[in-house]
Amino acid sequence: MSIGVDSAARVNLEAVCDSLFRDPRVRERLARDYGFAAPTTPAALRKALVASFEQVRVAESDSAPAGTSDVFRAAVRALGSNSRSWWKFVRGEPELRERLLDYDPGAAASAFAAGTLVTDDITRYLPGQTGSADARAIVKWAQLLADAQNYHAALLRLRDRLGHTKAEPSELPLLTAAILGSGASGPRGAEPPNGLSTWKAPGMGPILASEFLRNLHWSAFKPDRHIQRLLGRWFPDVLSENRERAQVLSQILGTNRTDLIRFLEYSLLGIAVTPRTSSFTEVDNLVWALGAYVERKGRESARCYRVSVA
Repeated sequence: MSIGVDSAARVNLEAVCDSLFRDPRVRERLARDYGFAAPTTPAALRKALVASFEQVRVAESDSAPAGTSDVFRAAVRALGSNSRSWWKFVRGEPELRERLLDYDPGAAASAFAAGTLVTDDITRYLPGQTGSADARAIVKWAQLLADAQNYHAALLRLRDRLGHTKAEPSELPLLTAAILGSGASGPRGAEPPNGLSTWKAPGMGPILASEFLRNLHWSAFKPDRHIQRLLGRWFPDVLSENRERAQVLSQILGTNRTDLIRFLEYSLLGIAVTPRTSSFTEVDNLVWALGAYVERKGRESARCYRVSVA
């Protein structure tokens, strides 16, 4: 499919939702996997699916500062999304939450230290090849949050300090995720919270760190394989246009790591093609579902999911 250059191109969310809805087997599977009633319209499917991920704010109370348990749950859910079917993790999360003592990191860290809770107790809820590594990272997160003081407040200071660089407001979440995922040092005045020597997030690269922040209701893209594949296919010209900007942001981070620049490029692409009336997270949720359930790798259709706007 040949696409001409158009800097005003956006994702056609109506087409995305129509493709998710039109095959009854797909919409029934989505409803079953994510626990919502069978939708009767594409708009209803869109609303229910996005709500099921619990990442887009739906009430003013969602913008309140996150408590330590909220941060721990955000980290566990991010690690739970790593290299496994998301619905499989979602099904087991209530039991995992009970195992982790209602996501109380202090209580969980004490239980791990006493041996009343062990890594294998967590691994069983994390199917797949990365399960053991993800479980070990969860143990580290419990200890990290038990040791750190006001982790979320420090995270907000990091974002605010990044706002004093050459970054745009929409770019602050992806820069924050890059620091958490790479271990790059943040700007002066945004040191890690007391008790921590580094911002490096246990078990997370920039992509999983983006998911972690989205679980705290930050609006951002998680440019995983589905997002990179589909957005790269639909908007190759916009991707090229953002490569220079990715280099500028990498200079803010003080690194030229290839994987980090690729993360920046695709995050910027997502920002560029998000419709003005939607959040980055919502677009990511919907395009991800399209890639996982309909437009699968090697079986992509010729349907156009790109629209030009005035």
